Amino acid sequence: MRRSEAERFARFVVVGVSNVAVYYVCYLLLHLVLPYLAAHVLAYAVSVVTSFFLTTRFTFRVAPTARRAAVFPLVYGVNIVATSVMIVVMVQGLGIGERVAPLVSAALAVPLTFLTARLLLLDRTGTATS
Repeated sequence: MRRSEAERFARFVVVGVSNVAVYYVCYLLLHLVLPYLAAHVLAYAVSVVTSFFLTTRFTFRVAPTARRAAVFPLVYGVNIVATSVMIVVMVQGLGIGERVAPLVSAALAVPLTFLTARLLLLDRTGTATS
């Protein structure tokens, strides 16, 4: 991995950690006045929007355009499919515990999620797309 890509990946990881914190703080605050599932859905929505702006501005240093906003949910789509498949394989195929498998799958999915975001937000040369 080239230095610039390694730096982008590091920034992507920082955004991911920050995004988990945003989600959890929002969840806890919303859960003070809403049932847990409603708090989860709203906090998740806030975290997706936050992730979009942090990923475009901080990770890839591109403008958060309407086109990028339209395709950004695909990043989460790829992530949920990949982590779900990995969890099933780990639990049913490898005998890994149900509490551990989601954490392992989340960590393993980071590179794939990064590449998906890069593909959707940048052009083939790794520079900004409109």
